[in-house]
Amino acid sequence: MVFQKDNLPNLISASRIFGVGILFWMAPFLTNKSVIIAVIIYSIIGFTDLLDGWVARRFNSVSDIGKILDPLADKILILVFLLLVWMHVIPAFAVFIILAREFAIMGLRVFSAKHGIIIAANTWGKIKTGITLPVGGLLLSRVPVEFVPLPVLLKPIGYLHAWVNAWPAMVFNLLIWLVVLVTVASFFDYLIKFMYQLALQKNKGDTDKAKKSLFIFIPKIGRAHV
Repeated sequence: MVFQKDNLPNLISASRIFGVGILFWMAPFLTNKSVIIAVIIYSIIGFTDLLDGWVARRFNSVSDIGKILDPLADKILILVFLLLVWMHVIPAFAVFIILAREFAIMGLRVFSAKHGIIIAANTWGKIKTGITLPVGGLLLSRVPVEFVPLPVLLKPIGYLHAWVNAWPAMVFNLLIWLVVLVTVASFFDYLIKFMYQLALQKNKGDTDKAKKSLFIFIPKIGRAHV
């Protein structure tokens, strides 16, 4: 029981990494059957992103390994967008922005840890995750495939897949750039909070001085006159 209590969140996070590996192993998806199976796997591993955190809090089993494994699994899950680039579903530039944000945040977290700075999970980060994961599943349904007869158990999902696949391309383009927009917003939100905490540390907790040193990076509005 102790083993399960302490390690269950980590096992759930590890399963997310394993699931992404399965998706890459399955790719490219050539039929509607393979796409539907991929979407099911993606949905399960996406759900684990919520499940491992809930289990860790429920059983008070937060560990040092979990603090590393959970964000690592999140970053690896985002790599699914590389599959979508490969299968011509999403523009490469959009995926570059999404992945660049993940690497930048990872770098800031390493730097923060070295300086003893803790940046709490922010609303924009949660919004990004809440939008990115469902959109990723919808984009998987957009992969061009050959339609083949489905087993009885997959037919209900097959109808849903065919319906989503029939959406206008404009809808998917809007969803893609919505993800990019939220991704950029969440990065700047994290960056500003990081810079403020760093300034607060350098000014020994003096909030006024920290704000002043932070604002020197922000252009003053109305400074220039015609």
